[in-house]
Amino acid sequence: ANRDTERDEKHFDWRYLKRPCELKPIIVWAESGDGSKIGALSVVPHHYSIDNKVCPLGILGDISVAKEYRGKGIAKQMFNYLSGLDEFKKLKACIVLPNEDAARPLEKTGWQTVSRLERYVKVLDVKKRLKGKIFLEAISPFINFLLKLLSYEMFLKKAQGFKEEIIDSFDDRFDDLWNFLKKDDMIIGLRNKEYLRWRYQLHPTIKYQIFTLTKKNTDPSLVLPTGGGGKGEGEKRLCGYIVFHINGDICYIGDILCLDEKKYPIYLLFYFLRNVRENKLASLIYISVNKNVLSEQLLCKFGFIKRPDCQKFMLNLNGTIIDNTQSSLNSNNWVLTAGDKDV
Repeated sequence: ANRDTERDEKHFDWRYLKRPCELKPIIVWAESGDGSKIGALSVVPHHYSIDNKVCPLGILGDISVAKEYRGKGIAKQMFNYLSGLDEFKKLKACIVLPNEDAARPLEKTGWQTVSRLERYVKVLDVKKRLKGKIFLEAISPFINFLLKLLSYEMFLKKAQGFKEEIIDSFDDRFDDLWNFLKKDDMIIGLRNKEYLRWRYQLHPTIKYQIFTLTKKNTDPSLVLPTGGGGKGEGEKRLCGYIVFHINGDICYIGDILCLDEKKYPIYLLFYFLRNVRENKLASLIYISVNKNVLSEQLLCKFGFIKRPDCQKFMLNLNGTIIDNTQSSLNSNNWVLTAGDKDV
């Protein structure tokens, strides 16, 4: 009822039933006195790594109320009903990235904001954003050069050992990266090959691309502590990736992850922006992340501008805190990208 884009059965099957989690989704319906469906909300179990311990949390999905029944407390009644279900109580917590209309009833039923997705934009080609403004179009090459001059792109050079590539599927290297990622003091949705393949490669309506950055295995930080392929001298090891899609001439970054947050993000961004520019993939780039993914300082150094609006990330602990895992959920250690938003 609340979506601009119509969703079909294939989309809901992917979203609810094909997610790589053994627990089933919970769907609550609200009915009028004559039995008509007037509202619905859903909670979908999803695996998260909490201080390096994997457990399922509930992602609050659709919240819809028929237009003529809005403002009458229907959503609040559905939330109250949800909180009493045994299936819901089995989940240590529930999370959601809501729009503002949905955030208000959530706050009234005990949900709290624990983080925010900050939104950033970077202009690559001013001319395509200034259609009809003849004078500005004429000087757009100068403006483009100036924007690039104010970015790290002008001062970094290709580093020895790195290789960039755009691929269309997730392979075993993504499991290696996930397994070797230091996840202590971190709360992050699973980003192993199985979950990444479900979220992006199998998406029913969006065609995602995967930008990878690999490095020769001479770097000790890229050598896995256990045996296995890819450990030989000089062999390439995946050290970071960016999942994105192009809509018109706009690039939307859905996910970004790399080893060693102090060492590789700068190279991952540099090579990605360079690839987008050289292949003329887009004139504008959008990225939504929280501070634990990429710092505002780093993004600004690459010419990204922070937008004034942001998106709340909300948490419901399902009642009393009973163990250390639940206690950790209240921390500032969430790692969030646009790909964490239920779709």
